[in-house]
Amino acid sequence: MALFMPTDAEARTATEEEQVMLQESGYYWQVLSAYSQEMSTRPQTIGYSLTDSPVGLASWIYAMFQDVGGSHGEHGDAEKLFTLDEMIDDIMLYWLPNTAASAARLYWETNKSGWAAPGTIEEP
Repeated sequence: MALFMPTDAEARTATEEEQVMLQESGYYWQVLSAYSQEMSTRPQTIGYSLTDSPVGLASWIYAMFQDVGGSHGEHGDAEKLFTLDEMIDDIMLYWLPNTAASAARLYWETNKSGWAAPGTIEEP
């Protein structure tokens, strides 16, 4: 997900399609970003559980596919958007090298150092 924050003027003059994108972004941050909050504040708690259970890891990642896959109202049907092989491949990329905890820790590290400021036309 590209992190951005339009200016007030940009939001006021957004096209209909851009308004939909802004609404989806707002919905994501208001409803679907709990995983990010968990990993940003308690990475070891979730990290231990994700590295301890292949079913737990698969459930966590499958939920990500459900919640953030697709756009414009297509959320919630991971198997419509991705093949089972694609989802299993993604899960295995975390399970086999045992990287779920370090992936979670990246959120904590980034949160502690301050998220990157969004780019602007003047300073991309």
